[in-house]
Amino acid sequence: MTLRFKELLRETHRRSLWQVLGVYVVASWVVLQVVDTLTSVLRLPDWLPPLALVLLLVGLPIVLATAFVQSGFKGSGDPRPRDGGHGGKGDSAEGRVPGLLS
Repeated sequence: MTLRFKELLRETHRRSLWQVLGVYVVASWVVLQVVDTLTSVLRLPDWLPPLALVLLLVGLPIVLATAFVQSGFKGSGDPRPRDGGHGGKGDSAEGRVPGLLS
């Protein structure tokens, strides 16, 4: 294995992408089962299940990319505050949008 591939596997494990992938696969299977059942019961067009599959396949890399960047990059020293970005002002509109009420 090359060094880059090992690093990619290490980052995948560190960011729990395997868990995200597992949840996505299970949820996709459930969605496809529901679509298939509704297609037959409600007499929906036959192209609906393949369309759902294509949309789920398109969504997979988007979900994985989002999960990858959610935890930040290794050693980036993420400057974002850990309190949700509100600056300690709780859930007030003033804390979410500074200057909106001024």
